[in-house]
Amino acid sequence: MSMLSLSSPSTPSSSPSSVLLHPLALSSILEAFVSRPPSSARVLGCLLGRVATAPGGGRVVEVVSAYAVPSAEQGASVAIGKDYQRQMAALAGRTSGAAPVGWFATSPGGLDGACPVPESASLVHDFFAGECADEPVHLIVDTSLQGDATSARAYTATPLAVQGVALANMFTEVRVEARADEGERIFVDQCVQGNAGAGQSERRREDELLASLDGLLELLGGASGYVDKVVAGSEPADPSRGRAIADALAAVPTLQPGALKDMLSGSLQDLLMVMYLGKLTKTQLAIAEKLTATVAI
Repeated sequence: MSMLSLSSPSTPSSSPSSVLLHPLALSSILEAFVSRPPSSARVLGCLLGRVATAPGGGRVVEVVSAYAVPSAEQGASVAIGKDYQRQMAALAGRTSGAAPVGWFATSPGGLDGACPVPESASLVHDFFAGECADEPVHLIVDTSLQGDATSARAYTATPLAVQGVALANMFTEVRVEARADEGERIFVDQCVQGNAGAGQSERRREDELLASLDGLLELLGGASGYVDKVVAGSEPADPSRGRAIADALAAVPTLQPGALKDMLSGSLQDLLMVMYLGKLTKTQLAIAEKLTATVAI
C-alpha cells in the first residue's frame, strides 16, 4: 500500500514567514511582462535579495530586485535558460551583492479566487531550489492591472512524497509586505504623479538647477576673491572664515585619475556585459520558440 507523506528538506523554523517586496523588484517584473515575446502568455524569472531572521523567529525574505529568465512552456513542461540564470546571478552578486532568494511568475488573469499556482510550478521551483542558498519563495504578480492596481502573492513549497519519492510540491501562501527605502519612495511618488504637466515640471527643475549652479559659482567667486585679497595683503585675514573655507575644501572628495579611470572602465564593462546578455536572451528566446514550434508540429 502506497503511503503519502509530507516532507521538507528544511526545518519548520527555516521556512519564510513573510516576504518584503521592494518597488524596484515589482517594476522590473512588470517591465519584463510588458516586453515579453508575443507568443509568451507569462514571464518567469529570478528574485534577488537577502534573508534575515525575524524578531519573533522564522525567516524574512527581502526581495530587492528581479530579472526575467528565458523560458518556454508546452503544456505542463517548462524549459528554463539555466546558463543565462547562472550568469545573471553571478553578475548580480558582483554588482549589488544580492543573491537569488526565489522565483517569480506573472499572472495576466489576476489573482482572485483559488491558488493561482499551475502544475508546472513544481518543476520550476525544484530548479530554483538548487540556485538559492535557502528555501526559495515563489512570487506570483498580477499583471492584469485591473483598476490601475497590481497585487502579489508569495508561496513556500513542501514536497509531497510517495514511499519516499518526491512527486510534487504543496504550495503554502505567506504574507507579502511592501518595503521601500527613501530613494524608492521618491521613485514611487514620481510614478504616481503621472505624466500630467511633465514638460512644465522638467523645465522647472532645469531652471532650479541652473539657479543653484549660478549661486554656487557666485559663492566660489566670493571665496576665491577673499583668498586673493588676503594673500595680496589688501585685506586682513579672518581665522573663522579661513577655517570655514578649509572645511568646505576638505569636504570635497578627492579621486586619483587612475582610480577614476578604473571606475569608469568597470562601469563600462558591466554595461557591455548587460547589453551582451540582453542580446543573448533575445537569441535564446527565438531559438526556444522555434524548438517549441518544431516539437508541436
